[in-house]
Amino acid sequence: LRDDACSMLLEEVFVDLEPHFNEVFAKDWLNNALTVDVITETLRDYFADYSKLLPKNFDYVCKLAMNTVVQKYLTQMLTKKFSFRSSEE
Repeated sequence: LRDDACSMLLEEVFVDLEPHFNEVFAKDWLNNALTVDVITETLRDYFADYSKLLPKNFDYVCKLAMNTVVQKYLTQMLTKKFSFRSSEE
């Protein structure tokens, strides 16, 4: 039951964040931190609400969310084609 409930909570979060994850590693992503800021603030807002969960369940939701964020980030990194113009980039 906990797995299903946590999955439902996080499904709403990641549906909201999906367009922003699609912007990760886009052409202007390196020059604009807005995408990462939006993702971070959205997660912070949702998890402020989730702080009412029992500590064990809150930790579980956090773990699932972190794994999902990493998975989405890596997926975008591996599927985007980008080139760097200078050695600094």
